[in-house]
Amino acid sequence: METRVWLNRSQPQSLYSATMLLYLNAAFGFLFGGLGALTLLVVAGGVAGGFGTANEKKWGPAIGVATAIVSILVWFSIFGVGGLLSLAIVSLMFDALLLYLFTNEESRDYQRIWFK
Repeated sequence: METRVWLNRSQPQSLYSATMLLYLNAAFGFLFGGLGALTLLVVAGGVAGGFGTANEKKWGPAIGVATAIVSILVWFSIFGVGGLLSLAIVSLMFDALLLYLFTNEESRDYQRIWFK
């Protein structure tokens, strides 16, 4: 019987942090994002990507990266380049951090070796 987990502490710190950040982004999107279709897509993508990453599925990080890219595109469509000088940049920085955490060398090597 296969055990499912929400967080996997045996993964490298970058993947563990990315999983937690996906869940955090999904929670903030759910609480403060409204009920738009893109918001629901980002929330569902965050939860699915985090769960898939924690359970070492190849589709988990792919969904996580796609969710971060969609979030960045939505952020720029709402705030534009002028938003870089506002407090809303924190949300953009979380999404950029997600992209880094999933695509750094340690994470990519671990995914290549252990993810199914």
